[in-house]
Amino acid sequence: MRYLAEILILILISLFCSCSNIQSNPDLEKGFMNPPGSAKPYVWWHWINGNISKDGITRDLEAMAAQSIGGASIFNLQRQAVEGPVTYGSERWQECITHAFAEAKRLKLELSFQNCGGWATNGGPWVTKDNAMKKLTYKKLLVQGTQHFSFKLSLPGSTNDFYKYVRTMAFRSNDLKFENRMDSAMVGVTCNKEILNKEAIYDGDIVTEAGIRAEGGDVSLLFKFKNPFEASSMFIKRTWPSYNGVNIFELSVSQDNKTYQKILANSIRKDFEKFEFSPVKCRFFKFTVKGGFQDTLRIPEIQFNQDINNFSPALNDLNALAGFQVRERITSKEILNDRKTPVKVSEIVDLTSNIDDNGVLTWDIPEGNWTILRVGYTLTG
Repeated sequence: MRYLAEILILILISLFCSCSNIQSNPDLEKGFMNPPGSAKPYVWWHWINGNISKDGITRDLEAMAAQSIGGASIFNLQRQAVEGPVTYGSERWQECITHAFAEAKRLKLELSFQNCGGWATNGGPWVTKDNAMKKLTYKKLLVQGTQHFSFKLSLPGSTNDFYKYVRTMAFRSNDLKFENRMDSAMVGVTCNKEILNKEAIYDGDIVTEAGIRAEGGDVSLLFKFKNPFEASSMFIKRTWPSYNGVNIFELSVSQDNKTYQKILANSIRKDFEKFEFSPVKCRFFKFTVKGGFQDTLRIPEIQFNQDINNFSPALNDLNALAGFQVRERITSKEILNDRKTPVKVSEIVDLTSNIDDNGVLTWDIPEGNWTILRVGYTLTG
């Protein structure tokens, strides 16, 4: 017990000496009363959709200084509120930036700013299209041999009228029963809202996207075919999070675009979905998504097919794997169809030299079914 008491006394003496040293340290006490800038908190400073002014900037910074905030990072947000008068990157916006830094210097605040007008992009109006971020894009065509083939290949989808050719190639394929059938049978697609890059919806490419400016209310897409088109299933690829939780849809068909019959109503829960229904043969297919979307609704692909196992990418989470979509979680690779064996390099025929300046491909197709890919690159947007 005596030994334990001696240890407790030593501990108390040490604590007393420590407290005495703290109390006698004038620099530490001064630092607590008036913290240096390096010890002060920094904040995000949201400039929301152009709703900024020099007077507002001054008031915000003075309020920060009054609350002992050390600095801020200007973070431009788009579409979070009604659009304001100052466009990101404009001359007026740059004047506001210059004013903000001058005021921060006056108030002894540290200031930085994000390099884009949004969440995860990069660039500005001074970046030319040649130097902007890019992605590969392609157009797919299925053909049968043996035959002498001479045909003008259509261009892949492009963004901001920018497209550069890479090459044309072909490989053997057993996919003739479904791929490009809808593409070749279509007259086109219309929408009750403004739609951008609408051909991307049915181009067989699940990376290219159509953008629909919903601005509230239901969104209806009308698919028109040259002749009555037979289908017994629908494939949908959606882009998260453009559905924003409102994911109820209806599918109706018509022969005359006047009288419609509803054949399907369901919800979209996954990035890739297939829905089966009794076979129908009609010229008009109307796809309606229910809900008041306030943002752009992005749809990479909708396909109507005869065979329920006919259209899907080889792997799940493909957009995220390619870097076109945010991944909330890492998922294991999952095979979505029976195309389990990749095409070998030795099986690919390079047809780049077979295509002329007008895009006409001339080729003596060997026996069998072949997939032709015309590949280029465009901007990410």
